Amino acid sequence: MTDRMTRTVSREELLAEPGLPLALRTELMLMPQDLELERHRDFLVVRSPRNPHYWWGNYVFFDSPPGRGDLARWEEVFGQTIRGVQPASRHTTFSWAGPQSGHVGPFLSRGYKELNSIVLSALEPQSYRHENPLAQIRILSGADWDVLLELMVAERAPEHPHESFRSYARGRIEEWRRRVDAGLGLWFGAYLEGELASTLGLFVEETAGHAGPRLARFQEVTTAERHRRQGLAGTLVVTACRTLLSEFGALRFVIIADAHDLAQRIYRNVGFELAEHLKGLEKGGY
Repeated sequence: MTDRMTRTVSREELLAEPGLPLALRTELMLMPQDLELERHRDFLVVRSPRNPHYWWGNYVFFDSPPGRGDLARWEEVFGQTIRGVQPASRHTTFSWAGPQSGHVGPFLSRGYKELNSIVLSALEPQSYRHENPLAQIRILSGADWDVLLELMVAERAPEHPHESFRSYARGRIEEWRRRVDAGLGLWFGAYLEGELASTLGLFVEETAGHAGPRLARFQEVTTAERHRRQGLAGTLVVTACRTLLSEFGALRFVIIADAHDLAQRIYRNVGFELAEHLKGLEKGGY
């Protein structure tokens, strides 16, 4: 579904738009180099051609929540602008900023999963009182990235098929490694008795494109199921923030969490505060 206002935009052009939601700004800064963006009258199309299985690298970001009767239109938009361009993207994903869910009922009846996320931000996280003294924290390199891949696959959500998720994860890791090699962030792991038990990445924008400190966004905060509730994620978050502050100076840290997930309590406990709400709908098509 196109209109006369449709135009291709660059990442840099979009990031220069005033009032761009913090969630979208930090998502765009971490997208692959082959990112394709199309601005339409009331939505933005985001495509990652080299990684069509990346659900949240191939989605439609709407300017407002779904209204009455929007189900058919929204699905048509996705079908034409994402799946019609790259058929391997068999999922369907929509997102919008703000606390309002809109009329999601018809989507849920069609099998969509509703996502309620919060965008948290901090300038200098506080100490974590449940820090795990047994964890060995180190920066991933070399063969560690292969271990990260296996951890991501093992801990994936059940709605993600094994092979398509592995393809997605491999593509994401390639992009993260590129950013690490470019000096734009680091990937951290917490090891217990030599095993990668918890992990996360933290990346900065290339140049500050807004008022205030340079943005730094967390990626893939993951803990192996059998090592959860041992203080590993909180330990990693604080360690990663301190490390990047020492390397880059003043930063504004951003993390996106499920509004109902216990993990968001960890982030709040170390000083992160609510900055925005982010909503979404997703459905697999495999």
